[in-house]
Amino acid sequence: MQATAWLCRRMIEETPDAVVFADREGVIRLWNAGAKAMLGDTSDEACGQTLDLIIPERLRTRHWEAVEFSIARLKGDDGLPVGAVAIMRDVTARREEDRRLRERLATLEADRARETPP
Repeated sequence: MQATAWLCRRMIEETPDAVVFADREGVIRLWNAGAKAMLGDTSDEACGQTLDLIIPERLRTRHWEAVEFSIARLKGDDGLPVGAVAIMRDVTARREEDRRLRERLATLEADRARETPP
């Protein structure tokens, strides 16, 4: 059991994705290194704060455009909810590459349309 707990802790800490756990009251209880890299706050700064810390309201729409986000409700051994875990991945580079490919495709289609006689 101790080895399993150690392994779970290492997986959470070593993943580049942001992993955040909040209890039923919305208070952050776990904040990994990926969350620090993505959102800026250290675990010591984030834990004990509410989920509003993740993204200030004024930045939410713009920020989430480049983040894949999944959330799962966690239950205790008694089946009752104990909180939720959020896993976030920065997809800025992928979205930028998609944008470049769409632009390139549009350019190629426009070139082809100009070259094709009516």
